Amino acid sequence: MSTFGKMQWFLVIFRLYIKASIHAALALTALIAVTEMVFHVPVAPAYYALVFFGGIAGYNAIKYGVEPWKHRWDFRGGHALLGIFSLCSLGVAFIQLFYLPLDTVILLGCCVVLVLFYSTPVRPGVRNLRSFGILKVIWVSLVWTLLSVCIPLWETAVLGQRDFWLETLQRFLWIIILMLPFEIRDMKLDPLSLRTIPQRIGERNTLLVGYFLTLCFYGLGFLKENPESLDGYGKTIALVLLSVGLWGSSLPQRRYYASFGIESIPILVFLSMYIIEYLR
Repeated sequence: MSTFGKMQWFLVIFRLYIKASIHAALALTALIAVTEMVFHVPVAPAYYALVFFGGIAGYNAIKYGVEPWKHRWDFRGGHALLGIFSLCSLGVAFIQLFYLPLDTVILLGCCVVLVLFYSTPVRPGVRNLRSFGILKVIWVSLVWTLLSVCIPLWETAVLGQRDFWLETLQRFLWIIILMLPFEIRDMKLDPLSLRTIPQRIGERNTLLVGYFLTLCFYGLGFLKENPESLDGYGKTIALVLLSVGLWGSSLPQRRYYASFGIESIPILVFLSMYIIEYLR
C-alpha cells in the first residue's frame, strides 16, 4: 500500500475515533485516573469500563440525537455504523453494573437521570436543559464531576473532607474551562435562541472568563490541607495546557482543535502524572 493510501486509511480511522466519541470517553476515563492518583484510592476496573463504554453511548446519543446539525459523516452509512457501535458499547457498559456495589449503581442511575434531563424535554412543549446555553455548561460539568470525583470516592475515608470538596470544585471548574473552546467553535452554528456564553458576551469576553476560571482552578489547590506533590504537578500541567488551549481557541478554529486537542488535555495530564509518579 502506498504512503498516500496509508494516510487515507489513517484519516478514516482518526475521524471514526473522534466522531464515535471514543476520544471524549477516554478523556472522562483519564479524569477518573487522575482522581485515583491524587487520593491514592483504587477504582474498580468495572467502573472504568462502565464509564468509558457508557460515555461513548451517551455522547453519541446526545451529539447525533440532540444536535445533528453540528455533526455530519464523511461517508455513506456512517450513522448506521455509529448506531451499531453505540449499542454494543451500551451493552458492555450494562454488563459492568453486575460487578459494582449497589450504591454505586444507584449513583450512576442518578447521573443517567441528569443526562436525560439535559437532552429530553421535561414535558411536551418545554425545551430541554440543552436549550439554555449557560445551564448546559453547568449541567455537563456537574455530571462529569460526579462521575470522575464523587462516585469513585463515595465509599472512601476522604469523602466529605476539605480536600475532597476542593478537588470537586477544581474538577467542576476544569470541565467548564474545557467546554469554552467548544462553545466558541459552535457559536455560529448554535441557534441564537440557545443564548450560549459566547453568544451572550462575545468571544473575547468568553476567553477572559476562561482565563479567570483557570486561575481560580489553580488557586484552590493552595487551600488543601494535605496537598500531594503529584497533585501539584498535575494541576500545574493542567494550568499550562488549559491556558494554551484557551489562547488558541479563537475563531476560526482548525477542524479538530476542540474535539481532539482540547479533549486531549485530561489525557495528557494523566499521562504526565503517571510518568512523574513512575520516575519518582
